[in-house]
Amino acid sequence: MDNHLPLLPEIWANICSFLPKPSLSRLRLTCSKLNDIALPWTFRSILLEGYDDSVERFLNIAKSPKLRVLVRELTIDTWVGPGYEYKCNNTYPFPVAFMSALPYVRLFEKATALHLRFNEVCGQDDRTDDIEETWFLRYRVLDTVCHCIAGMWTLEKQIQIDEKMSQDMSWYHVKLDYSDEDFGISQEQVLPLRELTISNLADFPEFNLYGSKAWKKVISLPSLVDLRLFVATESNDASPESAVHYQEKYEFFENLSSSWLSRAICQNLTTLSLFYRDYWGWFPKFDFRRIRGDPPLPQLKVLALGNYVFTHDWQIDWFSAIGQKNGSNGLEELYLDDCPILFEARQVGPFDARSPGYPDYHVITEGTYNPEKHEYSLRWHHILSQWATSMKGLKVFKTGHGSWNGAPRDTLHAIKQDVAFPDIDMKKLDHRLSDNLHRDFPCPEPARDFNLKDKDAWTPVKYLQGTGMSQLRASQMRYIVYDCGTGPSPWLETQRRRSMPTREPHEPEEGTRAKDYAAYEALLSAIKSRNNGTTGSSKTTWKDISFPTFQKDVELSARYWKDKFSKIGAKEKAVVGLWSRGYAYLDIIHTWGVARAGYTPQLFSLKMTDPAVVYQLLREAEAVALVHDPSYNLILENSPLPSYPGDDILSQECYLEQLPLPALRKPSKAEDIMMIYHTSGSTLGTPKLVPITAKWLDHAIATCGDVLEAVQMSRTQPTGVAMGSLSHIASTAVFWHAVSSGSCFMLPTRLPYPTSELRQMIDEYGLTNLSMFPPFLSAVFREARKDPSLLASLKTLNNISYGGLPLDRTDEAWARSQGLPLMSVFGPTELSILLFSDPKENTGYFKPPPNSKYQFVPLEDDIGSGERLLELVVPPEAPNCPHSSLRSADGKFHTGDLFVEVAPGRYVPKGRNDNWIKMETALRCDTGSIEANVMDTCGNDLVSAVVVVGAGRPCPTVFIEPKNESILDSDGNGPEGPVSKLKNDIFQRIAPFHKRRYMHERIDDPRSILVVPQGTLPRTPTKGNIRRKEVERVFQGELEALYAR
Repeated sequence: MDNHLPLLPEIWANICSFLPKPSLSRLRLTCSKLNDIALPWTFRSILLEGYDDSVERFLNIAKSPKLRVLVRELTIDTWVGPGYEYKCNNTYPFPVAFMSALPYVRLFEKATALHLRFNEVCGQDDRTDDIEETWFLRYRVLDTVCHCIAGMWTLEKQIQIDEKMSQDMSWYHVKLDYSDEDFGISQEQVLPLRELTISNLADFPEFNLYGSKAWKKVISLPSLVDLRLFVATESNDASPESAVHYQEKYEFFENLSSSWLSRAICQNLTTLSLFYRDYWGWFPKFDFRRIRGDPPLPQLKVLALGNYVFTHDWQIDWFSAIGQKNGSNGLEELYLDDCPILFEARQVGPFDARSPGYPDYHVITEGTYNPEKHEYSLRWHHILSQWATSMKGLKVFKTGHGSWNGAPRDTLHAIKQDVAFPDIDMKKLDHRLSDNLHRDFPCPEPARDFNLKDKDAWTPVKYLQGTGMSQLRASQMRYIVYDCGTGPSPWLETQRRRSMPTREPHEPEEGTRAKDYAAYEALLSAIKSRNNGTTGSSKTTWKDISFPTFQKDVELSARYWKDKFSKIGAKEKAVVGLWSRGYAYLDIIHTWGVARAGYTPQLFSLKMTDPAVVYQLLREAEAVALVHDPSYNLILENSPLPSYPGDDILSQECYLEQLPLPALRKPSKAEDIMMIYHTSGSTLGTPKLVPITAKWLDHAIATCGDVLEAVQMSRTQPTGVAMGSLSHIASTAVFWHAVSSGSCFMLPTRLPYPTSELRQMIDEYGLTNLSMFPPFLSAVFREARKDPSLLASLKTLNNISYGGLPLDRTDEAWARSQGLPLMSVFGPTELSILLFSDPKENTGYFKPPPNSKYQFVPLEDDIGSGERLLELVVPPEAPNCPHSSLRSADGKFHTGDLFVEVAPGRYVPKGRNDNWIKMETALRCDTGSIEANVMDTCGNDLVSAVVVVGAGRPCPTVFIEPKNESILDSDGNGPEGPVSKLKNDIFQRIAPFHKRRYMHERIDDPRSILVVPQGTLPRTPTKGNIRRKEVERVFQGELEALYAR
C-alpha cells in the first residue's frame, strides 16, 4: 500500500486521540506510517482485571520493552470477571494470577495516571456475610502498587506485605509466584504519576497502609496533582440500621486529614474529587478545616464532592478560601453531586460539645438511645449568594445528580452503537463504566432528549468518554432530614431521590426554593460575566419573529400534529396533554399548533414532576395523547397514552408543507372548552382541572388589554416579558394579549433570568411591561438599591407587575418611595385578572378592571372589629365566571378571598375566608394577623410554625411547633419546666398586640398556647401549608380539655 499520507502526522495524531481502541488497531493495518502513528495511541491506556485472560494480555505488554514505554494510563481492577456474582456466599475464585502480576506495574516507567478499582462490597468479613475483597486483600493491592510506583519494590518487601495479608485466614494457603520478577530495570525508578483515582476505597482506617513508607512517598510525589477517591461503605442487607454502629467508618473520616488528605499531598493538588456511597460531612463527620495549610489546598483548581452534606456557615467561607495560590484567585471549577443541606436532624445525643451541631459517634455507637432534635438555618441562597462575590476565580459551577447506580446510560448506549465495538461483552462494558462518577463529573450532562426509539435525536459521540451529572432543576440544591428513628436509611428522601430524580424537591419553608433559584441564577450570571471577560452583564441576543413567521410556524405545527393524531384516531376537540417547560419558542409552537389542528390542549409545566399525577389528570380530562419535553422520554416509556417528544419540527419545513392544513376550528357556542389548565392543588392536596371556555378566553384577552391600556404611560410600543412558564395562566394571558393587539412579547433565556438580562431587555430591546414573581422581583430591587443605573432603567418602565404572592413589605415600600410603577395583580387560575393596583395611584389598593361584573358580598356575620369583610364572588352572567364544574350550587364562583373597601371602588385583601374563624358569639377572628404577630415576635428563636384555631369557641388557641424541640424530650411540663417557660416567653412577646384586640380574638392566658413536636401539625402535601380545620379535628381532645377549664 502507498505510504504517502494526505495529512500531516500531527493531524493524524490528533485524529487518533479521538478514536476508540478497536479503530486504532484497524488503522495500524493500513500502512506502516499509520502504524507508527497509531501504535502509541493503541497502547496509551491498558487494563488489568482479576481474571486470567486479562492478566495474560497485561503481562504480554509489560514484558515487551517496545510496548510498555508507550503506556501512559493504567487501570487495575480486582474484578474476577462476569462469571462470578459478589456477595452471594459463593466460593470466591481468589485472583492468584492477578496478584502475582501486580509487581509488573513497576515496569511502566512512563505511566502518569493510575486508576485502581475495587468491588463496592467491603467490610469486616466475619460480621455478616462473606466479604470477598477483605480489608487485607485491599491493603495488599494498595501497598504493592505503591511500592511499584515509589521505586521501592523488592521481593523481600513483597513477601512482608503478603505475610500481613495471610492474617486473613481465608487466604493463608494461597501461594503467589514471583519467579519472573527481575527484568533488569532500576529498582529505584519512580513512576511520574500525575493522577491517582480509586473506585470503592473501603471506609476503613488502614493503618498498615498509612505506616507504609512507599505509600507516604507516593502521596508526597511533587508530580501527583490529581486525586479522585470514591469511598465505599459496608452495608447490612438483613439489618440496614445496624450500619450506624460500624465504628471503622467514623475512624476513617477522623483520620482522613492525616492520611489521604495529609498536608504532603494537599500542597500540590490541583484537582480533588471526594465521593462517598452514603452521606458524609455531618455524620460521619469530616471537618475540612482539619486539612492543614494556610490557605488550605493552595494550588487547587477543581473540586468535586459527592453526597457531601452542608450544615454550617463555616463551610461557605472554607470553600471560598481554598486555591488562593493557584494563579486564579481561588477555585476555578466546583462540582456538587447530590450534596444536600441538612436542615433538621433527630440524632442520639448528647452532641459533641467540642463541635457544636455535630453528633458524637462514640455516644451513638456505645451510648444509650437518647435522641435530640436539632435545626440548621443554612440555606442554599445563603451559600450561593456569598460564593457569587467571594469565589472570584470560579469558571464552572455544576450541581445535580450523577450515575450512582450502574453504568451511565448515555455512555453505555453510545458505545453499543459505535461500529468500532461490534462484539462487545455487555457485562464487561457495564462493569467498566460503573463507579466512575468521581472521574466523569466534568463530562457532558445526560442528554435530556435521549430516546432509544429515536436515535437520530441523540448525539452519541460526545458521551464516549463518559457522562456527567444530570442538571435537572429537581436534582439541584436539595434539602434533607436525618431521623435516627427511621429506616432502612435515617436520611429521609434518600430512596425518593434515587428512584425519582425528577420529582420536585422539598423545601424547608415556603418560598425558599424561589430564593435558591434566584441565587443560583445570580451565581451563574456572575460566572458567565467573568468567563466573557466582562465586569458587567454578558450579552444576550434575541431573534425577531414577525407575526407572519409566527403564523407560518403555528400552521406547520398544526399540519404535523394533525398527521400524528389522525393516525391514532383522535377526533376534533379531543384533549391532548402538553408537558413542557413553557418558556421556549418551540413550546409555544407546539401548544398553538395542537390548538390550530383542532384539538384541546391540556397544559402541564415541568414543575409538575410526578408522572403519576399527570396521568391521573389526563384520565380525568379523557385525553388521547401526550406531547412532552424531550427530557422526559425515559420516564414516560410506560405512558398509558401515546406520547410524543416535542422535538424541533420546524427543521422539517419542506416535508410539513406537503401535509394538509387542518380547517380552522371555531367554537360553536360560548361554553365550548378551548384549553385546560390546572390549579396548584395546595388547598385540596391535588391539582384540579380548570377548563377554559370560549367566552372566558375572549374576556381574559380583552381584560388583559384593558388593564395594560389603563396603566400605559410613556412608550407607544408595548413590550412584555414572560413572567413564568406559558403552561400557566399568568404569562399566557399576557401573550394572548400581545398576539391579539400586535404588541411585542419577549422570551427570557431561562427562568428566573439574571438581572443583567433584564437590564438588556429594558435598555436595548425596549421592554415596557415587566412581570415577575415577588421573590425574583425582590432580588432585583435589592440589587437596584446598590446600582443607580439599574434603578434608572427600572424607572423607564410603564409598569412592574407581580402576583401569586405578596411582595416583601420592605421592598414594596422602597420601590414606591422611588416612584417605581408597581402593579399588583390578583388573578387566580380559574378567573385570570380579577383585580389590579394602578401604578398611577401608587397606593397598592386593588380595583376591578373596567366593565367587570364581580360582586363584593358582605359576610352575613360581623367580625366585631369595625371592618366590613367582603367576599369576592363571580356571578354566572360574568364572562369570566369559570366552567360550570368549578361553580358552587348557586351557580356562582365563590373565590373565598376576603377584602375590605378602604375607599370607593378600592380594596385591601384580608386573606381567605378560611383564615377567619367564627367564634361562639358569631363574631369573626382574624387568625392570619395573630399568626403573623407570633412569627414576627418569636419566629427567630422560639417558634418554628404556628396555627390559630378555635372555631365556635370563646377565644382562639395558638398551636406552635418550637424551634428547639429538645424541651419536649424532658419531663419539664410542670409550672417551672421548659415548656411552660416557652409558653410564658411567647405570651409576653405577643401581649402588646393582643391588648388592642377584641375579647373574642385575644390570647389572654399562656395556657391558650399549646406546644407540639415539630412536624405534628397537619400540612398540605404540595406547599406544606398547615391545615387549620384538620388541626381542630386531630387535637379535639386537647381543645375540649383546654376550654373546659
